[in-house]
Amino acid sequence: MPSSEYERWWDQFSRTGNIAPVTLGMARQRLAEFFGSPDDHSAGVSVQRSPVWKYGSLEFHFDDDDSLNLIYMDTPDAVVVSLPRLAR
Repeated sequence: MPSSEYERWWDQFSRTGNIAPVTLGMARQRLAEFFGSPDDHSAGVSVQRSPVWKYGSLEFHFDDDDSLNLIYMDTPDAVVVSLPRLAR
């Protein structure tokens, strides 16, 4: 059963998209300021234009305007965790 701290965090995230310091809709450059260069990115394009940046097993997906629109991770138990774009 999730802790009360998790429940509060999830409630805030599901309403705002804020998973401090990362926020859905934030600029790609801002993500790079927090995390540095990604460990990996989509093949065939430069890291600056890649629609997907990977840090470990976590993927950050960007729109054409370079805003973060999806955070994705396949979990070891094959349950997919996907956080869809929230209304801005």
